[in-house]
Amino acid sequence: MRMKGKKGQITAFQLYALLFSIQVLMVLFINGSFTGGNDFLDNTVSCLLAAGLNLLFSLPLFLLYRADQTMSIPEWSVHLLGKKGKGVALYYGAYLLFMDGIYLSLFQVLMANVIEPHSVPWVLSLITVIAACYAATLGLEASARAGVFLMVLVLAGTGLLFSGLLVQADFLHFQPLFIDGARQTVQGCLVFFSFGTQLPLLALVLPAVRGKVQRGFVLWNLLTALFMALLILVAVASCGDYLRNQLFPLYTAASMARLSFFERMDMLFVVAWMCGLFLKLSLDLCLIQRCIGFFTSRGKYLVILLAGGALLLLSQVVFHNAEFKQMLLDLVGICILSFIGAAGIPWLLLGVRKWKEGKADEKTEG
Repeated sequence: MRMKGKKGQITAFQLYALLFSIQVLMVLFINGSFTGGNDFLDNTVSCLLAAGLNLLFSLPLFLLYRADQTMSIPEWSVHLLGKKGKGVALYYGAYLLFMDGIYLSLFQVLMANVIEPHSVPWVLSLITVIAACYAATLGLEASARAGVFLMVLVLAGTGLLFSGLLVQADFLHFQPLFIDGARQTVQGCLVFFSFGTQLPLLALVLPAVRGKVQRGFVLWNLLTALFMALLILVAVASCGDYLRNQLFPLYTAASMARLSFFERMDMLFVVAWMCGLFLKLSLDLCLIQRCIGFFTSRGKYLVILLAGGALLLLSQVVFHNAEFKQMLLDLVGICILSFIGAAGIPWLLLGVRKWKEGKADEKTEG
């Protein structure tokens, strides 16, 4: 399972360009029902707080990475715990599948309720999953190269969007922060952290990356948080209270943007969402296949296909069953799952490693 040579590797820049494109996807579906309030401006602070959590919770991951740059977290688990450690690979694979099902179901909600009410969302989801399965068979490098292209597309599209929104900006739309308390800010911070999934992804993909990974992480984390906060800030400046009760506030803001002969700039939003979703699914399916590889080395393409089918099935269940959707979208549960993958397992493995090193030192002294 370890990486050898440069085959299958990507650069740190490609990695963080890919993660940037995926992270921006997350902020597009943020609304009051997720963050616990309609004071959208408070979520600018949430972005920055979530970046702080990412830095804090990344410490055990990068401590293990610094100790051995050739091993992912599941490989560390097998190294330290033996065959029992394979359960960690199963956890990460199931976690990614679960989160992808949620993302895909939210995309269907966007299509069915906002963009085209008469569409058949599962058909578009099926096409997206099939394309993602094919891209996953091409390996990590293909997703990374596409991530760089998408980052350029997102930045260019955002520049046009800002130009269209700022011409109608009004500073009177800004209200004091925390006017209803800090609850929404804190809940928004937890949403940005738990739905981001970037640290669990790094736990699996770091050995395949060459370059200044740790410095790149700090820079990516800060710039992505500032970018998302700026998106929210510009949307509030141009649309104000109109965003308070919108199902997808940023999509609503994009649909109101006008720039000379450019109209329907919300299509930039849709393109960014679809491309980001496609990249996330393809990357995660590739990593899920690697997690299953700890149990069997056969049927690589079959594993990807089965994972894609399970993903599509899960998204349909979430989309059509309101009670099941409410249960799966429970913020506390998702926070716990994300924390376990981001910091809980790395901290545990770091502790086991220190304990084993201590026992080895005692035997040497004895």
